Amino acid sequence: MDDKDKQRKRLDDLQQELKRRNNIKILTEYYPRSFHWEFVTNWRKQKKGSVSNLFVGSNQSGKTTIGAILVRDIALGYHPWIKNFANHVKDNWAKLKTPTPGWWFKDIDHTDYFETGQEAYDYIMSFELLDIPTPSQYAMSAKDFKKGIGTVFWPKLQELVPGPYKDGPYIKNIIYMQGRVPEIIEWQTGSKTVFFSGEQDSFRYEGGTWDAIGWDEPPKQTQYVAMKRGALVKSAPMFFHLTPLSEPWIFDTLMADAKEEGNSVSISTCNLMDAEVDWMTQESKDEFKREVHREDPHQVEARVYGRFAHLLGRIYPTYDENVHLISCNEMEQRMTQNVTYGVTVDPHDRRPFAVAFWFVDANNDIHFYKNYPLEPMPEVKSCDLTVKNYAEMIKTEQESLTNGKITYFFGDPNKFPTVRKTQQYAAQTLTDDFALEGLYFDVEINDSIAEGHRTVRSDYLYYDIKEPITATNKPKIYVSTACMNIHQAMMKYTWDEKKSKVLASEVPHEKYKDFSDCVRYSCIKHPIFLDVDTNMSYNPPLTGRLF
Repeated sequence: MDDKDKQRKRLDDLQQELKRRNNIKILTEYYPRSFHWEFVTNWRKQKKGSVSNLFVGSNQSGKTTIGAILVRDIALGYHPWIKNFANHVKDNWAKLKTPTPGWWFKDIDHTDYFETGQEAYDYIMSFELLDIPTPSQYAMSAKDFKKGIGTVFWPKLQELVPGPYKDGPYIKNIIYMQGRVPEIIEWQTGSKTVFFSGEQDSFRYEGGTWDAIGWDEPPKQTQYVAMKRGALVKSAPMFFHLTPLSEPWIFDTLMADAKEEGNSVSISTCNLMDAEVDWMTQESKDEFKREVHREDPHQVEARVYGRFAHLLGRIYPTYDENVHLISCNEMEQRMTQNVTYGVTVDPHDRRPFAVAFWFVDANNDIHFYKNYPLEPMPEVKSCDLTVKNYAEMIKTEQESLTNGKITYFFGDPNKFPTVRKTQQYAAQTLTDDFALEGLYFDVEINDSIAEGHRTVRSDYLYYDIKEPITATNKPKIYVSTACMNIHQAMMKYTWDEKKSKVLASEVPHEKYKDFSDCVRYSCIKHPIFLDVDTNMSYNPPLTGRLF
């Protein structure tokens, strides 16, 4: 071998070594931000069984990146970047710990901090190997094949997995569809990644048995249910990395479940304005926010702050569960004071009546302390209770009160006075039905929806959010945690945007209207505290009683 051949071989060897090092760099040089770290690890702290792990983030918050990392790492059977990250934390422990300990120093319960860099290293390394067996079967669903997979997810995966992609070091083969869009990736470990499209019918999601399932952007609930069946056999975790622009069922079910004790749902969140989103300058973030606002102001919350867009049309946007929702114990303490009680009823034909029990204190603040039914109102489709049954329910509640009686009886001003023919009377109303049971409802209620909404917002929900809560700066309406139907109604009562494609809709959506109407009827009457030690009393008008 002459000198030129030796020189050429050394050059080839050097290029191969550089290529090998570059491949290693692609796999190992990743330092997760706090919200990515939570997403990668939190699901392993949940109870055994199929868990749902959500990363709900804004645009440009790294959702696709962390989703692609999970696809790659689960196919390989371990996180190749964790050792490098753990060494980085250990080697820079003194700098990272001062002045404020960072998120990665917390123990598994997120309460105490590690004392040494070695402890942090050991904790981080405990996540290197995955709980999912290798080879694995991973189902990955995106919004569509052409864009969601072809131009978004697959290019991101290519950035994270060194090629070539046929008999390469990591990927053995790719089965393509629709041009160059991958449908199945076969890995050298024997793992498979199978792609699905949100455009497919739900039955396409049936039948598989999976070790893990991923959703890049919100899926339809029918697709989720179909895929969930394939997760049960192997207790496969489900990973959601999405911007919450659609599919409100995710908020209503999975995110609600995350608040329940012993749940199998974990959530990580991020917004574009977070300082940890350091791959964009603040100027770029502000410009993106302005551009989104020009297109659709309602999408700013979802695309910039990662909040569910279906709640942006809330009729009572100032209702805050951290302020207006109080515990049962707190409500019971307030009930021990001298108060005036009331009940508001919104009747239905097939479905149960919405019944809200409340009281007014000496400050004329309204407190909703009990509601019927206890089951989620939108899910109850039928009921066989009669007016007599509801009257007995109200009387039983009245008898249970130890510091007063129900004084205010408010009824739906539309349905209570509606006249119908009966065998006993030529004309009878629901007001008459309750009167025959000894309960006299006031139906002289202003039923202007717009005015009622303004009254609730301005006279009862309002307080200066920029200032601390004080005796003079506080709302005048409170809901007990026992009244979840009222709470859900206040949180999710929205405009029906489908009613108008040009102007903002002025028509409320029907789904959470029942108990919202109870609140509206109660507030627009402005009930006041009636001191039992005086001669003050409330006499409802008898309008509507026709017999």
